[in-house]
Amino acid sequence: MIHRALSAHAIDGSALFRRAGLDPERLRDSNARYPLTGMQRLWALATSATGDECFGLEVAQAWHPTTFHALGYSALASETLREALQRMVRYGRVVTTGARLELQQHDDEVTVKLQGSLPDDQMVPASIDAGVASIVILCRQGRGGQVDPVHVRLSRAQPGCFSRLLAFFGC
Repeated sequence: MIHRALSAHAIDGSALFRRAGLDPERLRDSNARYPLTGMQRLWALATSATGDECFGLEVAQAWHPTTFHALGYSALASETLREALQRMVRYGRVVTTGARLELQQHDDEVTVKLQGSLPDDQMVPASIDAGVASIVILCRQGRGGQVDPVHVRLSRAQPGCFSRLLAFFGC
């Protein structure tokens, strides 16, 4: 998704991957994994190269059910959004070790919490934005229409692109 979003900015994604110490050829292997620290280097380089602190939203727009491999299709085949999210929680480690998804039930309200695997000060904000936005996009596609969270809380200072975050999340 990062590579595709960089290409949309006419930025050589493969060169940026190499600068981050990541082999871009591994993108062709669905079983390949990149180290989390290398991915955070890539996020930092990509954010800098685009000059867009909300680059994570653009990356999330490149989401496709295959992004999460079979888990994406499985989530979309769920009868309810709650069931889709439960599948994401249960099988998320198959897709990434970079973040953990949790669901908390409060009456009729479900809280989704995405926690990065590194301390907050080692996570590039765009990577968290992309993760949260990807989950919202999955929910919107699963429902076949607009799904807006009631509340989104990001653990960082308010960015200059705050209005874009508001517009995307709709809350």
